[in-house]
Amino acid sequence: MTNTFQYKSGSFGDFNFSFTLEAMTGGVAEDWHGMRMIAQAQGADRPALSVRESWMEEGDNNFSMYTWANRHAAWNYERRSDPFLQSTDYIALRNIEFKYTFPNEWISKIGLADLNVFASAANVGFLTNYKGPDPSQTDAADKLRTVPPSPLIMNFGINVKF
Repeated sequence: MTNTFQYKSGSFGDFNFSFTLEAMTGGVAEDWHGMRMIAQAQGADRPALSVRESWMEEGDNNFSMYTWANRHAAWNYERRSDPFLQSTDYIALRNIEFKYTFPNEWISKIGLADLNVFASAANVGFLTNYKGPDPSQTDAADKLRTVPPSPLIMNFGINVKF
C-alpha cells in the first residue's frame, strides 16, 4: 500500500511525501537452525546460547528447550515441534520518499526554471515478533532461511532545470 501526501503552499514551495507499507499475516516458519543448535546435531554443533545460559548456578529458574536426537544421521532433531514454530507476520516499511520543490519566485531570480531536492530510503524496516533477520524469507518447506535481509538503500539528490 503506497500513500502519497502533497502540500502546495505556493509562496513556500511544494512538499511531496510518500511511503509504501507491505504486510503479511498468517505465516508460520520452523526454526530448524534453532532446533539443530539446541540438539547439537549429535555433537556437530556447539550448543545454543539458550542452552549455555540455563541452570548456571544452584537455584536458577532458567529453562531451555531441548530437542532429542536419538538416531545418528537420521536428522530426527528436525521433526516439527511447536516450540520451534514462529509467526512470520509483519508490517514492512519498504519505501519512503520526500521531495521539496522550491517556489518559482525564488529560483527565477537566479536563472533557474525548476529546482527540487529529494531523499528516499528503501527497505527501511519491519514491525514483527519474528526472531530471524527477515520474516519475508522462508523456503517452500516453511523453514527459516539464512538469507540476510535486504539492505537499507538511501538516495539524496537535487534536480535542476535551467
